[in-house]
Amino acid sequence: MCYSARISFTTFFIGIYIAYEIWTRDASRVFNKNYDFWNALFILSFISMQFAEGLAWLNYDIARYLVVYIVALQPVIQSFGNAYFNNQPIFYIPVIIGFLMMFLIRPPGKIGVGPNGHLDWFVRFDNNWSYVFYFLFYYSFMAIPLLWQKPIQRFSPLLIYGILILIYSIYNYRETGEFSSMWCFLAIGYAILAYLLNRKTL
Repeated sequence: MCYSARISFTTFFIGIYIAYEIWTRDASRVFNKNYDFWNALFILSFISMQFAEGLAWLNYDIARYLVVYIVALQPVIQSFGNAYFNNQPIFYIPVIIGFLMMFLIRPPGKIGVGPNGHLDWFVRFDNNWSYVFYFLFYYSFMAIPLLWQKPIQRFSPLLIYGILILIYSIYNYRETGEFSSMWCFLAIGYAILAYLLNRKTL
């Protein structure tokens, strides 16, 4: 993200710590322990982007390839969490589709720094149809599985926060190519919400 490798790696380790706390906290302290397992896995899937971006700041070319697979795994992990931890086996279908659709994505030609000082990267596709089809899938299955975290009025802030930071990132950084990086960074707030919302006492 943002301004340096140090910030990216720091954000990564904060996210790892939150995921660890969520995964290991006692079931007696939470509303639904299976949601903890699901959320912790999903946090790992998106916080890993901060590790890749830290490498990008240090000019390691492998970062271009890491961002592809990290992006591709996010809706897969979200769907798997609902299928496995929430007993919704129909969501194994988008898990399988998501793995197959990895073949549509190409790594960024380069990762640079945009005019606002944030990393500038975007995964590539061979044609516009692949782009449209993939991102319809991506945004749908980043969001839809969350509708199965019940009661919805308790856990809806996760979905609302994800949508709001996406809109904010696209609106403010769509012309510079920095919105992917910014959205991934702001997603750290999702981890904090996931920790708080599943406590027995809000």
